[in-house]
Amino acid sequence: MKQHPVPENGRMRQAFRRALIAVLLLLAVQTGRGAQAAEPWPERLFNPQPRAGDLVLPMPCGGAMAFRPVETPAAGFLDDRRILIGGEDPGQAYAEMPRYAHVAGGFTHREDPARRLYYLGAYEVTALQVAALEAAGNDDHACPTPAIRDTRPAVGLTRSEAEALAETYTTWLHAAAPGALPREDGVAGFLRLPSEAEWEYAARGGLAVSAALFRERVFPMPDGMPGHVWFQGSQSAGGRLHPAGLLAPNPLGLHDMLGNAAEIVLEPFRLNRFGRLHGQPGGTLIKGGSFRTPRHAIRSAFRRELPPFVDGAPNRPDDVGFRLAIGAPALTSLGRVNQIRREVADLAGANEAGGPARDTAADILAEIGRLAQATDDPERRQGLERLAVSLRTVTEESAGRTARTARSLMRLGGFLAGSLRQNLAALAMRRTIRDAYLRADAESPLARQALERYETVAGTVEEDWTAYVDTVITAAENFDAETLRAQHAVLAVELEGRGREALTRLAGLFVEHAAAYRRQGRVDRPAWQAQLAER
Repeated sequence: MKQHPVPENGRMRQAFRRALIAVLLLLAVQTGRGAQAAEPWPERLFNPQPRAGDLVLPMPCGGAMAFRPVETPAAGFLDDRRILIGGEDPGQAYAEMPRYAHVAGGFTHREDPARRLYYLGAYEVTALQVAALEAAGNDDHACPTPAIRDTRPAVGLTRSEAEALAETYTTWLHAAAPGALPREDGVAGFLRLPSEAEWEYAARGGLAVSAALFRERVFPMPDGMPGHVWFQGSQSAGGRLHPAGLLAPNPLGLHDMLGNAAEIVLEPFRLNRFGRLHGQPGGTLIKGGSFRTPRHAIRSAFRRELPPFVDGAPNRPDDVGFRLAIGAPALTSLGRVNQIRREVADLAGANEAGGPARDTAADILAEIGRLAQATDDPERRQGLERLAVSLRTVTEESAGRTARTARSLMRLGGFLAGSLRQNLAALAMRRTIRDAYLRADAESPLARQALERYETVAGTVEEDWTAYVDTVITAAENFDAETLRAQHAVLAVELEGRGREALTRLAGLFVEHAAAYRRQGRVDRPAWQAQLAER
């Protein structure tokens, strides 16, 4: 963008504005509202179990709050991650029947656009942190004296009060630490309550667990439930709240997601109507259970309605708290809006093979729109509008299936490539042994045994090779190279979250072989097997 010189009076106004901001910040510090208004808190009071990758934001009164990244890999801004949430308890079906939800992080990794993420508090917001925020927003509140007893979760607040504290925190950060919040497309993020889908995705372990473990009743607990959860009973919580972060975290490094204090989320409670949310918004939605929840009832799907008022007064249970998330605006700039428009158009014009359809959904939708505008019959117009909505829904679901199928095929291709690679190495070793015995004495029992073992491994290689090539051809015939590359970037983030980088590399080679087959129309066995040996 062309830079224009700033007129002299403009520079004077900018200098005055900067000086005014500096004075206001100085006054904020002197009145107890600045980031350095008091001695910094010891780390044990806000991040007792620090972890690599923590985002630690300053707070008023010398405090701080720790957040951890939660990755939701995506192939574009319009892409999101479909997850199955809820549980299987028949008695809780009215609230927790399994249903599909979607999550998408608002922030993009600067080096890898497929790495999308949001941030979630590593711990429940504590009484000490709430006191610091109240001091920032009210002249009548003094900064709290840091003490370990105040690192228990803050309870007794309503959802609107928790949201107000998130707004206070964001406002304070913009004034006192303007560079602290993560940014997306040049726009700073903001503090808020997590959505229910964000909360449950993180509580179950996100990318750090396999799809099977994600659907378990609770996240993996190597130390047993008492090592991870404060639940009802003398062997655990003992009927009271405990300081945040004393127990081991879940696989994403998040503490007390289950038990201790139940947690308020962004949306109101809704009934579950056979796998979808009912249309009536209810009271406050709380997740995770508390120190009063029996051990057998602890589960990631825990979902309850909290009436906002009791006997005409705000409802303030002493076992319900909250944790904060950091989100970002969805439409950060005109450039982002135009990119999303292009992705909408691509989505509307894609068929199940990931390429342009002959009669695209976009063309059909455009025709439906013309018919709706042309008719004077209100009922017919409404019928056409409902048809358009249904077609868009089917198109979106088809695109989602395409993406998931592509990733599953690449994961299978990577697995087959790994098996083939191992057996090719075993075959080379068996060939060396066989040749040595044949040179020494081709008629000896040892030579015959070496030959049989070589032929057995050779047969296994042929089976693996056939399965691998069939999978490559299936991918090449059903997905274009761009779709495979985009979904491989998403798969790479998924696998990295589980420590499967080797499988990521082999899946990448699988994508290269599918692209080569599309270009050449043939299988180059010597070259492909040589590449497998190198990987």
